[in-house]
Amino acid sequence: RQEAGEGVADRNEAITRYLSYVAKDNAIPLRSFTSASHTQTLAEAKRAIGYNRGSLFFYELREKIGSLAFSEGLRNFYAGNRNRHAGWSDLQTSFAAAAKADLHSFFAERLERADIPALALDNVVVSSVDKGSKLSFTLRQTTEKPFTLDVPIRIRTQSGDITIQKEITELVTEISIVLDQRPLEFT
Repeated sequence: RQEAGEGVADRNEAITRYLSYVAKDNAIPLRSFTSASHTQTLAEAKRAIGYNRGSLFFYELREKIGSLAFSEGLRNFYAGNRNRHAGWSDLQTSFAAAAKADLHSFFAERLERADIPALALDNVVVSSVDKGSKLSFTLRQTTEKPFTLDVPIRIRTQSGDITIQKEITELVTEISIVLDQRPLEFT
């Protein structure tokens, strides 16, 4: 659906399905997902973890390493593992080689933790500065331990939309962004 321009809707549906069936008491790490038979206990939750959280994992990975490296990683994985049993570590090796990056922490966080990233926003302030405005806010991760996240911040001004990526690694992150114009909204 990504190629048809429906990627955002697809991801929103995946998040909604995940949150509809998975709670703190039935969450398992993505690495623990093996199958989703209709007859097993908590089948809907297990499918939401395996299929919905799994698809979001691959979307986030593609965003992190870029579409070209992602495609190359898939080709490497297929070529190196055709006709044999392969696992998450094989995927990690293929994508890390394609991206020329260490993806250990990314894979560990996304595959071994049962919780998922959750963000909250506090203390939003827009102030005037020389030749523009400053948007300041606090971004809080509401999980017990922080994830390392690349958070896109989309800001609408009168002249158009701006997207800024911020890496957050702490439970509480103070963010300030200086703009040429006053922000009208942001997500």
